[in-house]
Amino acid sequence: MTRKKETDTVVSQEDNAQVQHLLGQFHQIAGNLHGSSSQEEAEAVLSDINSMPEAGQLALLKALSKEHDSDAADVLIAINELSPDKSIRKEARRSLIRLEGAKVYPRWNPPVPHRPAVQIPTSNPPRFWKGLVTQAREEGEIELILCWEQGFEYSEVRMLIFIMDFWERGIKANGGVRPRTKNTVITCPRSISWCSMPGILVKTAALPSSTPIWSPTRLWPPLLLPGH
Repeated sequence: MTRKKETDTVVSQEDNAQVQHLLGQFHQIAGNLHGSSSQEEAEAVLSDINSMPEAGQLALLKALSKEHDSDAADVLIAINELSPDKSIRKEARRSLIRLEGAKVYPRWNPPVPHRPAVQIPTSNPPRFWKGLVTQAREEGEIELILCWEQGFEYSEVRMLIFIMDFWERGIKANGGVRPRTKNTVITCPRSISWCSMPGILVKTAALPSSTPIWSPTRLWPPLLLPGH
C-alpha cells in the first residue's frame, strides 16, 4: 500500500517572514478574537491572515498546530469557521485535529450564527386562496366552493362547498371537505365530487379586492359570481 505523503509548501522569504511575525503574535490574535462579539469583528481580527498568499497561510496553520497552547487552537478554529478559502478551512481543521491528538482544545467558539441541521416546518394559519363555481346557472342551481390554504408552506387546502338554488330555497346545502393537498386541487380538480359529472364546467370566482374574506366562518360579502 502506498502512503499519502504531505508535500512541503514552498513559501517565499517575504511570506515566511510574515508567517513568523504572525506566529509570534498568536496570543494577541487569540485575545482579540476572545473580545469579538460578532462574526464581522472576528473576521476583522483575521484580516492580516486572510490577506496572505495561500502558501503562507498553509505554513502558518502547520506552525500553529505545533504550538501546544489553547490560544493556537482558538486561532485555528476561527480560521476553520471564517476563512473565505475552502482549502484553508480544511487545513485549519487538520491542524485542530493534530492539537486534539496532543490534548489541546479550543476554549473559545467563533460568534457565528449556526442554523439547525434540520429545519422544522411550521404550520401556517388559514388564509383565503380562491373560489370556484360551476357554470350551470341556466339549470337554476350552481355549486360554489371556497378554498383556504393552510398548513406547512401552505400546501393544504380546506374547502367549503355550497349548493345554491336560484329558484326555490337559496342555499339548500353546504358542507366542508377534509383538507387536501394544494397540488391535488390544482392538477386534479375533478377529484372533487361535484366536478366528476361530465359536461360541468368550473370557473374561478373573484373576490372584491376591498373586502377580503378573513376566515372560513365569515362568508360576507358574497363572491362575484359569473353573470353578476
